[in-house]
Amino acid sequence: MANSPTYTVTLRIAFYKDEALSETKKLLNEHGAHIHGIDTIEVKRDRAIRDITLDAANEAAFDALVSELEKLEHVKLMQTSD
Repeated sequence: MANSPTYTVTLRIAFYKDEALSETKKLLNEHGAHIHGIDTIEVKRDRAIRDITLDAANEAAFDALVSELEKLEHVKLMQTSD
């Protein structure tokens, strides 16, 4: 039986290109995160701010995911909350 994700967190992210959301979802999936929902907070001409609520296996897995997320172009991690 596989381990269930146990670390739930919400990421507030600014996306500066349309394809940046798809790239972010791909990265989250590659790191084994389970997305519960994506909420649009604000949309302006040059960016969209969205909250992504997800499960990660644990805090260490989440930290690794954040490190990779911060490397993506056209994406800015604004806040995390658990």
